[in-house]
Amino acid sequence: MANNTRRTITCTSCGKTGPHHGHGYCTPCYSRWHYHGRPADGPPAPGTIPRQAKPQPVPEFCHRGHRLDDTNLRYDCRGVRLCHSCRLDVERAYRNRRFAKQHNGHDVIPAADGRRYCRTCRSASDIDEMAVERAASGDPPARLTPAERAAAVLQLTGKGLTNEVIAQRIRCHPRTVSAIRQRNRTAA
Repeated sequence: MANNTRRTITCTSCGKTGPHHGHGYCTPCYSRWHYHGRPADGPPAPGTIPRQAKPQPVPEFCHRGHRLDDTNLRYDCRGVRLCHSCRLDVERAYRNRRFAKQHNGHDVIPAADGRRYCRTCRSASDIDEMAVERAASGDPPARLTPAERAAAVLQLTGKGLTNEVIAQRIRCHPRTVSAIRQRNRTAA
């Protein structure tokens, strides 16, 4: 079995005795030296302000060859620079992956406007009217399908209730209610 203990040295930077980490420095001094970019004059004193990252110049073109300038420069969630067109492509790909995961094995057809339509989730024949009535009265079943939830929201919207009141009745988030109402407005 190998001995995993480090040999004890006197640090060339701070003069303290401690385990050797590398280049004649103890572990804290070596960590500071490495963090500050391995300066030739050794590690800075403890408590020194960290080195500032050098600002990177904006490239002339994105990775797909589109010109980058002030009007179309965008960043993704990791800080990667993209043009507006590439950013839209990244978001579209994310939405497609999320839709495919959510509707895996469902009956998906293209709608007249080119979007995909899941008949399994939106089918009117799958709506349990009793579940919709229970949800509208404030006693929803343990599991509502998206179509049943939408029907309950639309029924309560017809009564003039706010998003927050509807969300409390059917036990969902007010943003869900808002999204269902918005989809209904655009579909009508």
